[in-house]
Amino acid sequence: MYRLKDVLYPSTNRRNRLSRLMDRVANEQNTLEIVRSQLPPREAAHCIGASVKGSTLVILADSASWASRLRFQSKNLVEGLHHVEQFAKVQKAIVQTNATAGRSTPKH
Repeated sequence: MYRLKDVLYPSTNRRNRLSRLMDRVANEQNTLEIVRSQLPPREAAHCIGASVKGSTLVILADSASWASRLRFQSKNLVEGLHHVEQFAKVQKAIVQTNATAGRSTPKH
């Protein structure tokens, strides 16, 4: 648990961790905005997260039905994003929902 003093006057180590976390959030927000800008407005509204992991763009949809619709857009999306430097190495996109985002392999 943090004390008020720790929040008001963080140590250098905590400031670095907080700074890295804030940078990561800003980077993911920027990625999401770029991805949304390449999608049709209806699909963009249901895209709630995006990140690049290696050569894969991971897109998070707010429901399974919208995830399906986003999957249909994924090939065109990857091709459309190649002109943006941070997406130059992206080869494929996967779309997940909140329910599947935490799993690496499907469970039966």
